[in-house]
Amino acid sequence: MPNTLRTAQTIATAVALLFCVSLRAQPLEIDIVGGQEAAQPIAVTPFHWIGESANKDLSRVVIEDLRRTGRFDVLSSGKLPALPGALDSVELAEWRQTDVEALLVGTTEENRDGTITVRCRLYQTFTGEVMDEFAYAGGMDDARQIGHRISNRVYKTLTGEEGVFETRWAYVKVAVSGSATPVGRPSGYKRTYELIISDWDGENPS
Repeated sequence: MPNTLRTAQTIATAVALLFCVSLRAQPLEIDIVGGQEAAQPIAVTPFHWIGESANKDLSRVVIEDLRRTGRFDVLSSGKLPALPGALDSVELAEWRQTDVEALLVGTTEENRDGTITVRCRLYQTFTGEVMDEFAYAGGMDDARQIGHRISNRVYKTLTGEEGVFETRWAYVKVAVSGSATPVGRPSGYKRTYELIISDWDGENPS
């Protein structure tokens, strides 16, 4: 009986070892279920300009900000069914035909003191709900920054997450004059470094 028991234990151990070796020999497989949701279809109309100076169309800043996230499918300008001149002159029926889920319209007004005021309204096209309405003001030189601020507001409303469009990048630009040689550097060789700070999209470097 003891010999039979030892034999059974030996066989069980061998089977267990073979099972472990078999498991280790299997290649590692990772199944990814799900992924990035489909981009949300939205439309951003050119902001109607009210003023005598050159048009500051901030809608282009907003469009590029949202498009770069990959989370939004922005309707191309050639497919816009209308160009509203005011926040309340929107016929949502024609926008529903484009299948966009959200619509941002805006106006930019030049004030007497040289500043601008940008007013925006964000519609849910299928229900007609005004999801958000807001206004930002600033100097002409702040136009792009206002555009990024609008992008943050729209992004937060549509996703529930904070946007990063007002982020500033800092990087070092290296400039080299002269040329290096295999045996050393000539007397004219010079390397200079310059700290550059820009908007998150690389614009407005300083």
